Amino acid sequence: MRSRGFTLVELIATMVILGIISVMTSKFIVNGFSFYVDATNIQKISTTANFVAEKMEKLIENSVPNSIVISKTEKSITFVPIKGALGYTYIPKNPLSAFDNKPVLYAVTTAFDSSNIKKGAYVAFNNYGSNEEYYEVLDVTVNDNDNVTAVKIDASSKKFTPGSERGRLYFVDGQNRYITVKLENSQLLEKSQLVIIEHNGNEATGTKNILARDVSDIRFSKVAGAFNQYGEIEIEYRFPYQNIAYEKSIYQRIGVANAP
Repeated sequence: MRSRGFTLVELIATMVILGIISVMTSKFIVNGFSFYVDATNIQKISTTANFVAEKMEKLIENSVPNSIVISKTEKSITFVPIKGALGYTYIPKNPLSAFDNKPVLYAVTTAFDSSNIKKGAYVAFNNYGSNEEYYEVLDVTVNDNDNVTAVKIDASSKKFTPGSERGRLYFVDGQNRYITVKLENSQLLEKSQLVIIEHNGNEATGTKNILARDVSDIRFSKVAGAFNQYGEIEIEYRFPYQNIAYEKSIYQRIGVANAP
């Protein structure tokens, strides 16, 4: 008995069915892979956004009060970084006059690593006003436990404002030492990048580090606080998704003393 072969109609029907199955399978695989790529990209952007927000909070919170300057375009922020701080008390001979020629401020508490509180550094005061003037540290006294007990400074021109004879000293690297965080366009990248520049007043000669590459836009603004003593810096970030037609926007508010 001879076996019966496939007819042409049956072969065509089989090929059509296999083609449909193949198309459906490949579409399922492509969609699954695309979903995986999008999910991975979303996770990457979320991780970057969280890292940037945490870094910005640490940087801005650790700045000399009232030193924050936001650019007119709102794409950059500049401030003076604090290297150390301590509480102090000083009773002047005449509270309405300037400091003694070389006053000694007696430390109350040490808030930061005391290794940055040393001779040759500069300090600013928390006078709830301008901190444009910095005063040189002439000497630092420590006890047997390496705790700072007194700081002698050259501040003959310093004027008291009410309450400033008891407050905080902010130690900085020098009279002109700044950090600028700005959005910068790069010819080599598809997107803008967020950079941190440490400089002495001239960004062009400063040290630049990239904080994040996947940033398409940023906006800094100030939120005034009560009595002009406290306030907040508001930041809006925009992070683009690759191969997706929308961006991730996040908002952040950072509390600062003496907001601009």
